[in-house]
Amino acid sequence: MTKSIKQRIVYDFPVQDVWEDLTDAQAMSEWLMECDIKPVFGHRFAFKTKSYPGFDGTVYCEVLEVIPPTNSFSWSGGSLQNSKVTFTLKSIDERNTELLFEHSGFDGLLNAIIVRKILANGWRCRILTVALPKYLAK
Repeated sequence: MTKSIKQRIVYDFPVQDVWEDLTDAQAMSEWLMECDIKPVFGHRFAFKTKSYPGFDGTVYCEVLEVIPPTNSFSWSGGSLQNSKVTFTLKSIDERNTELLFEHSGFDGLLNAIIVRKILANGWRCRILTVALPKYLAK
């Protein structure tokens, strides 16, 4: 069983501003999690957050694609291995950007039901709709 988390959001910011905040380590460390991402194909990096039983607080990643307007990386941590996060941007006009987000690869019953639900709540209710727009407004 494989399911994805998908979200379409429009931000009131130019596409270049959104792109920079999706590919810059300092920016992502502020609006998402501490990380050492670089917009370089094959770069391995990690997100660091709080640990809890069954999860050491580290999400291991590798940049899979970084060709504007798309940025994607693998996402492995805890019981979730080899999932993929993809951000695709589209300029609507000079001031507005559409983000198409997908987190895919929720294989297995535990990941498809429990982990996907936890991550979907975070991506949809906090990260993409609150944290990133707040950071963009700085």
